Parts: sequence; structure tokens; C-alpha cells
Amino acid sequence: MPTFARSAWADALHATAHHWTDPDHEPRQAAIEAAADADNYPFTEAHITFAVNQQMDAAVQASLHDVAQHPTGPEALQVELAAHVPLYGLPLIAYLTLRGTRVYLADAPSERPVLHAVLSAAQQALSVEAEHAPVQWETSAPQSAPTAVMGPPNADAMDTADYACPDYPAWVVLDGNESADEREALAEDLLVYDGESPQHVDLIWAPEDVLPDAYLEALAHMRAAVPAHERIPGTLQMQRALLEAQDQPHAYTEDLTFLFSKGVPEPQRGLHVRWTPYDALTEMSEALDSADTSVGSVRCRAAITERVQRHLPADVRVEPLGTLHRTTWWPPAVQTLASALDR
Repeated sequence: MPTFARSAWADALHATAHHWTDPDHEPRQAAIEAAADADNYPFTEAHITFAVNQQMDAAVQASLHDVAQHPTGPEALQVELAAHVPLYGLPLIAYLTLRGTRVYLADAPSERPVLHAVLSAAQQALSVEAEHAPVQWETSAPQSAPTAVMGPPNADAMDTADYACPDYPAWVVLDGNESADEREALAEDLLVYDGESPQHVDLIWAPEDVLPDAYLEALAHMRAAVPAHERIPGTLQMQRALLEAQDQPHAYTEDLTFLFSKGVPEPQRGLHVRWTPYDALTEMSEALDSADTSVGSVRCRAAITERVQRHLPADVRVEPLGTLHRTTWWPPAVQTLASALDR
């Protein structure tokens, strides 16, 4: 049995999230600024602020008390988070602890400063002794505790985890009729977290006669709101040089904080995204059948949703542009875990 009251923990999480929706909340300000100033932390203050805004708003609306009424989960569980996006794994940790499971994280608080700050604030609101807190940092889990891994599907530890909770990348389908607002929405999907989230855009499919110029303009405009980390231009400079040496068509923003390369549907890395021309959407479904990794969703403008869905398996969701990083607080990786626990 858990040594903390699950309903009280739901109250503490909800209250903390509510406080953290306020941009002037001092602990929130301090955590964001400290993370942004930390050496080797690969995200800007804009990235961190986006994560806090999105996650805290979603947490306030989440069914925390409903989960706290579910049957209890494992007594303890060791969780490995195979991505370092700000607040990555918070919904998974919340779900497990609301079901009475004590979560053990091997990461040091300095590796996940904002996540640590949010969970510490919630545990202070719960008023329990440190050894009985729902989340334990840098403490060895009981030897019998199962493991859960959340991250990209190719993460090393995913194959040996008792509970694998993969986060899959997305594809984008354009038809060339995207409005200015829809191009801005695509820019958000591409630029938030500098392509480092497991849920990033792997490929962009566009009709053969559609040029990337208008989309690059939207990306440049969005950069004013979501600046790139200072390491990005240097990373992309090497990839641009390689494309030039191979005489492969490519396009990029003036400050080299984003790069398209035109060619066959082979996913690239980070903010280098492959732009693949198509004559018919059957080409996308054929590529999906032969892809090395699964795709979690396809993003497109709302008007072509039904047409795109006809070319996809039922388990690949079609979602609007601009929603890739604005998911609910119980995303697919958490739903995967929930299903496994309830078997």
C-alpha cells in the first residue's frame, strides 16, 4: 500500500500546477531562469517557458482525482526518461504516483531542473517525510521493482523494460493551400524544442510543384518567439556543407537555425528535416509500410484530414498542424502504460 494519500497527492499536484500557470509565481520564475542559465542545458528560456505553460495548463484540466481512484499499481517502479525536453515524463510520473506507485528516478535533479522543481513543490504541498515522498531522486529502487522507459522507440533501454512507453515522431502532409496561420502552426511544430523531442517532425510530404519559400518565411517569423539554442547554427552548418558537397537540393533560414533537404523519405536529425515531394498520397502509405520506425501521427491542415486518413493505418492519428507539442496531459505513451497496468 502507498505511504501517501492518493487523493491528497492529486490535490497537491493540482494546486502546484495552478500556481505554476502564473508567470509571476516566484518558484516558477526561479526554476525557468536557473535552467536556462545552466551550463550544457540544451534549451532556451523560450523552450522552457513553452513547456511549463503547456504542461501546467493541461495538468489543471487533467482528471487527476479520477486516476487516484483507479486500482493501485506496482508498489515501486524505476522510471528511465530517455529524452531531456523540459518537464519530459511529468504526466507519466503523475499517472504512476496517482495510482499509488512510488517512482524512482536515477537522474540527478540538476539533469532535469524544472521537473525537479515542479515535483518538489508538489511534494512539499503533500507534507510527507522525504523517504515517503511519491518520487525519489538518485535513490536505488527496490531490487524487485519493475522498470518503465519513456522516450523514442529506439532508446537502448526500451527492449529490456518491463513497461515500454515509446513516444513516436510525426510526419507532415502539405497540399500547398496552407494559410499563413497554418504555416505558422507548422513552424511551431518544427521549432519547439529545436527538434529534440521524441515527438518531432520526421518528414514533410509536399506536392511536387510546391516550393518551401513560404514555409521558410513562417519559420523565420516564428524564430522571433522561439529562438534557437546557440549550438544549432554550428550543427546545421556541417549538415548544409555535406548537402552542398553531395549536390543535394536544400533550403534554409538566413540565420541557419532550420534546414530542409529535398529527397527520398529518409528522416534526418533535429532541425534538419527531409522535404519529400509526392504526386499521390499512396507514395506516403508505401513509405510508411517500409519505414524503419513507426510514426505516431500525421499533421496536416484540417481541410485534408479525411483524405490523408484514407492512406494511413487506423492506429496512426491525423491531427491539425500546430498541435504536436500541445497534447493532453495523458499522451499516448501514458495510455500505453495504463493499458499495460490494467491487463
